[in-house]
Amino acid sequence: MNLRTMMRCGDVVRWHTVRTARQQTLAEHLYKTWLLAGELHTLVGLPDSTRIITLQWALTHDQPEILMGDPPTPTKRFIEQFIGDPDIWRRIERDIMADTDKTHDNFMQKLIADTPSQYVVKIADQIEGWHFISIEGIGPHAEDSRRIPMMRMQAVAAQAQARWPEFRWAAAMDDVIELLTEGKIEHVGM
Repeated sequence: MNLRTMMRCGDVVRWHTVRTARQQTLAEHLYKTWLLAGELHTLVGLPDSTRIITLQWALTHDQPEILMGDPPTPTKRFIEQFIGDPDIWRRIERDIMADTDKTHDNFMQKLIADTPSQYVVKIADQIEGWHFISIEGIGPHAEDSRRIPMMRMQAVAAQAQARWPEFRWAAAMDDVIELLTEGKIEHVGM
């Protein structure tokens, strides 16, 4: 994917089937996932040697959406069930990226696949969605939509804990959520 195309990440709108106070772009999502992944990486207790790859994946994990948009999650799940392939979106994204960048994305996919870093980004991705809808969501559909990323992040943390019990998965996730909900917003001069 060339630079001009990648710069469109600020144009791709997320959450377009949920009523929100404002639109969120893919660029905002990627940046905030990056922030959360950095915090989670530390709190989970992963080694410093994996931090760079974790953060790089956080910034690029949804790049295929620049070309295909952000399909609503209910649509994704329906198509997965209809086709009978729970990995259909991952395959579509790999095919899209293979056509646009044969080196970077394939390298990243192989480097991050099935590692604790991948799970940190998965959890950060869900926390970011939950946080955005918690702040910007309007109405009962948004409230329902807020529960989905919470359930997913808990499931991913449980999977990670079963695979890598030496790390603090659920506790780190809870710590980050607490920082987001209980932490004070800092202001200059106060």
